[in-house]
Amino acid sequence: MKTLLSVESVHAHYGKSHVLQGVSLHVGDGELVTLLGRNGAGKTTTLKTIAGVMAPTQGQVRFGGEPVHQLATHLVAQRGICLVPEHRGIFKLLTVEENLLLGQRKHSPWQLPDVYRIFPRLKERRANGGGQLSGGEQQMLAIGRALMNAPRLLMLDEPVEGLAPVIVEEIVAQLQTIKAAGVSILLVEQNLEVCTQLADRHYVIEQGAIVHEASNADFLADDAVKDRYLGVGMA
Repeated sequence: MKTLLSVESVHAHYGKSHVLQGVSLHVGDGELVTLLGRNGAGKTTTLKTIAGVMAPTQGQVRFGGEPVHQLATHLVAQRGICLVPEHRGIFKLLTVEENLLLGQRKHSPWQLPDVYRIFPRLKERRANGGGQLSGGEQQMLAIGRALMNAPRLLMLDEPVEGLAPVIVEEIVAQLQTIKAAGVSILLVEQNLEVCTQLADRHYVIEQGAIVHEASNADFLADDAVKDRYLGVGMA
């Protein structure tokens, strides 16, 4: 499998706080990879560094073989790296359709009908204001708007946090559809059941460094790793 994203020994700081301490990971073309870890381990900072929101103090980020870690955020986005942040970034006073059209690129393989096909709830609510949507619908809107921007790599920060199980199931199925269409996905998520339903591989980050990497099958079978690094048993 061809490597699309390569993060190589990346360090990052917030002021004097050394948050990322040599993170290395890769995502292949069409692959779904999770980045797991406890709160404060450096998951969101890793995504922000890849997206160009934060500049690494050391190391590099390569995308499609080209270095992108010194590019401004909008230039990183133009290359096809799209981050859906935890707070979703929905414009509450705009309608669903207006929110989607803000992300539209003329040559994107994803246009309104494609997004509405994957997210029928958005089609039903297309004339509603962003602020009138439920949490799950806002998450769907954030993912749909990212698709309109023609991502080659979609990065999601805790997309199902706090959502009802029935909505979580819907979003899992939608992400499977997006992956099947060839979009690579880097997923940060606390819900391990969701992660193991979706992922090809998993990375575990602890105190700003990758401490474990495993295939989905190996990760599912390894209760000791889940317990040691994530402090969870899976039912």
